[in-house]
Amino acid sequence: MSKVKPDLISFEETEFTDSCLKHIESEGYQFMPVNTLKEDTQIKFSPIAIKKKSFDFLASSYYIYRNKTLQENKNMLTWYQLKNKHSGHIFYFFRLQLQDTIPSYHSKQIAFDLLKRIDEISAGVPVILMGDFKDSNVTVKKLLTDDWKGVYALSDVKTTNKNMEFLVNDFLKIVSFDAGAANDSLINKLVVRFSFSTGKIGKNTSGAIIPE
Repeated sequence: MSKVKPDLISFEETEFTDSCLKHIESEGYQFMPVNTLKEDTQIKFSPIAIKKKSFDFLASSYYIYRNKTLQENKNMLTWYQLKNKHSGHIFYFFRLQLQDTIPSYHSKQIAFDLLKRIDEISAGVPVILMGDFKDSNVTVKKLLTDDWKGVYALSDVKTTNKNMEFLVNDFLKIVSFDAGAANDSLINKLVVRFSFSTGKIGKNTSGAIIPE
């Protein structure tokens, strides 16, 4: 964080001490957990930190995918609506956290629901989606990037870090990225720089209809 000084930091499931939170805030960031799953701990679910001088925080929410065959509180979508203070761009940052293995049927359900939610919430505004698409969950990413009619299409951002993947809509282009591991093998970093397109994008007019 101190080396790169990013505008936005997204964490995996992480335990934060009070001193850690104070340090993040002392560096000029606003720490924003959407939800605390266990109120008696400091474990936050997929929090982010934004640089106060770069962004205005507008809104956030979360949704938990629940089913008898899914692990409790392991499959969650969080989203944040942010505004760039310098350019005035409003964009959405979505974070999808999934359990390691999901039955094929539920993978499809989650992917189709996510497509509809992103489309409804963002309404054609720039979208960044970061998710757990590795291993058996590649089905979710494949469905999210397929050709669907009536949605703002998402495309895959290729990086060298296979454990951290992004999907974006046509408003966003990747400028550069740098992936690597810290001395602590538990910590991996992926620094991505995006540019915004000022042109308009439209919904797909061809492709398959998203199943109900």
